[in-house]
Amino acid sequence: MLIAERPRIVGQVVDSRRPVGQIPLASTNKLKIREYRAEGIDVVEGRSVEERQGASAEEIVRIKAIEAYWANGGPTLVDDTSFEVDAKNGWPGPYVKHMLGSRDERLRLCRELTAMGDARGVGFRVLLAVSPDGENVEIRQGYTRGTIPAEPTGNAQDFFDDIFVPDGDSRTYAEMHDAETDDKRRTSPRIKAVEAWHEDPVLVGENIFQLGEPDEAQMSLILRERLTADPKAYQFAFGIDALAHVTPNKELEVTELAPVHREEMAGGRILRYVVGNPKTAGQGLVVVPHLELKEVVDFQPGEPPKRKPIRLAVNHIGGERAPVLMQMGVRATELALASRAREYLLMHSDARHQQIRDLITLGPDGRALRSNHRSPLLEELLGMKVKERKRKGGYKVTEAATKAIAPSELGYVRVSSERNVSRKKAARQGLLSMQADLPTMPIALGGMPPTTGSVDTAVT
Repeated sequence: MLIAERPRIVGQVVDSRRPVGQIPLASTNKLKIREYRAEGIDVVEGRSVEERQGASAEEIVRIKAIEAYWANGGPTLVDDTSFEVDAKNGWPGPYVKHMLGSRDERLRLCRELTAMGDARGVGFRVLLAVSPDGENVEIRQGYTRGTIPAEPTGNAQDFFDDIFVPDGDSRTYAEMHDAETDDKRRTSPRIKAVEAWHEDPVLVGENIFQLGEPDEAQMSLILRERLTADPKAYQFAFGIDALAHVTPNKELEVTELAPVHREEMAGGRILRYVVGNPKTAGQGLVVVPHLELKEVVDFQPGEPPKRKPIRLAVNHIGGERAPVLMQMGVRATELALASRAREYLLMHSDARHQQIRDLITLGPDGRALRSNHRSPLLEELLGMKVKERKRKGGYKVTEAATKAIAPSELGYVRVSSERNVSRKKAARQGLLSMQADLPTMPIALGGMPPTTGSVDTAVT
């Protein structure tokens, strides 16, 4: 699915918040990555973002954290360093890389302060930030006071190490590094920020993103008075679990979405999502890992059957990836309600019910005949072996079912093809989805019918 702009977050899965685990760092700096790992923050290399302007270090790091979230597809750690000179009203602050990046620029600052007298106080601030949801930002801070010497001293490893003397010491950070002591670590604002991170962990949860909402022109086409003239029509429209929290009304109005609950099974490797009442008999959306079914049989006309691996593997909540949940917004839900009300008026009448009965083919026992199309996926799950009879036609079961399957063993199979695939084949083999190695994207929890013609949107 291609999304032209940042999707709006309409909620989080209930009771799914947990401390952030492995997380991308918006940097390709290998040294910095090793340093954070050494301090217990499990970072991996992530996509960096451009430096932004801002009135304060906090504003800049907030912008960076949100942009890093969307650049990396999830919560991403960013950091920002600020060098705040008392005599300069906090200058250069977060712009220290650009203003004090060279030895000559730092020497010039030292001489300016010498000419001003004893005003040599300075604050060294490091901010760590992460956006859990692409909107809000959590910040952890480390701060150390110090003074600026008469001139740069030592071999600077980082911007201004040679002009920062922490309170209680007479050496610059650059000199401490040369002497290979732990004193720099003891006073380091970066270490203090990391400690604050561990003391107050950042919590992340599974977000629910909103599918595109209909525009005003679409909404204006809803004939509310006609669709709700029969009370049974709008009561039918609201009669699904996802809308149990809404009182049926003639305006077809929904003010808020129902919460999404998640249940973990098999140690979190099987996930079940239910909209509204978590105790409903409805199965909701079940996402399963490989389990024992590693392959499916692929049938192509004129070719011998081939076994293809199932590509969908669900990572549990502590893994690097989790399903991306997308759901209808309030306006799209109201459009779907109009569709359900219209369905009732068109399809629910004595005459229509009789038409449907007349279409059903009955067998000798008076029961409706069922489809006899093969499902190789179910055959594999049941342990059956079926042979095609080329001369006589049809199929013969050569080995009866040897297994029983439970609902938790049925899930979505990811199939990709460079060619057009018939609906019949898709139904037999599994669910067509995105390309491999990307998070699964379950769309629109709650059983609403599709109400748009978008080719890139599927609604359960």
